[in-house]
Amino acid sequence: MAECNRVVVLSGSGSDAIDGVGEPLISSKTAINIVDSLHDAGYLVERMVFNEATFLQEIAQIGDAVVFNAMHGKYGEDGVVPFILDNFQIPYTHSGSLASSIAFNKHCVKKYMPDIPFISGFFVHKSDLISGQYKAKLKMLNGSKFILKPVADGSSMGVQVFYRDKEIDLSQLGKHDDFLIEEFIVGREINVAIFGDKVIGSMEVVYSDEIFSYDNKYNDATTQHIMPVSMDASSIRRMYKIAEDLHSGLGCKDVSRTEFKLCPDGQIFVIEINTHPGFTSTSIVPEIALNNGIDPGRILSDMCQAASYNKLNVNSIHESFAWYVKCVDQALHDAVRLSKVNADVRFDIQKSLRFAITK
Repeated sequence: MAECNRVVVLSGSGSDAIDGVGEPLISSKTAINIVDSLHDAGYLVERMVFNEATFLQEIAQIGDAVVFNAMHGKYGEDGVVPFILDNFQIPYTHSGSLASSIAFNKHCVKKYMPDIPFISGFFVHKSDLISGQYKAKLKMLNGSKFILKPVADGSSMGVQVFYRDKEIDLSQLGKHDDFLIEEFIVGREINVAIFGDKVIGSMEVVYSDEIFSYDNKYNDATTQHIMPVSMDASSIRRMYKIAEDLHSGLGCKDVSRTEFKLCPDGQIFVIEINTHPGFTSTSIVPEIALNNGIDPGRILSDMCQAASYNKLNVNSIHESFAWYVKCVDQALHDAVRLSKVNADVRFDIQKSLRFAITK
């Protein structure tokens, strides 16, 4: 637990901006709100914008401070920066490196939490999309309409809807290599927020497009945030239980937001979990908090007070998932490349993971 009045708000992203929008912009907006709120609460606040070339030097000189991880997308949400901060023993907010790396990988998290009712789908590599080999696997899925999304990205970037008898728009694949194809589920979109390991409330999001796109989230004035959610008590209890099980099962910390689809027949599906939800003026978690009598500024302050490092909860790992190891290995590889994390540290973590997975 950190007892420090100095906070460094780290913003930025390793994900690319497209036409000036994307994760870097959302992270910047989040950071501005956080800096203002923490400053008003009496903290000594500094801003650090992630720079791959200078990050190691800046972190090494940070001194006695808590890092508020306001990064979005690659490096911030995928466990890389948390791995580095663990190695430097610098306390930071949000989930640790392992929980972050699992949750950010939309295929990996399904493998790791098989009892959670995620939307049915399958992993596909970019080469299979280009060659058309993915079409044979579509027989595994129900319906004629599907969603294609990058395995690891946020803010609905790179997501597209396509039909069984139509071709995927290859021009929209971008730089991603790994993707998920999932069934298109018709239903209401419900978001459930967790703070301090407990659900604090929910929100229904109504939008104009087929999916909750980047524009719907941040630019469309017609998007509706509806609270309280009109839903039967049984569905509410099930959603809240699933969100808490997912949060605790992954070993998440501080805050998370789980997105659901509620079908007309009452079925509930999980779209994904976000371990680093935004705090912009249109972000869902602070709006849910405020609607339920919780000051969003209190959330930010409590997160700073609860900041810690070495959130390496390898004992919580259950049965073997090769995809999980691949996911964590990628985060470790990027952490080593970015900060020259001691190779022995990387080896020890990998060895511990494999021991925990095979025992």
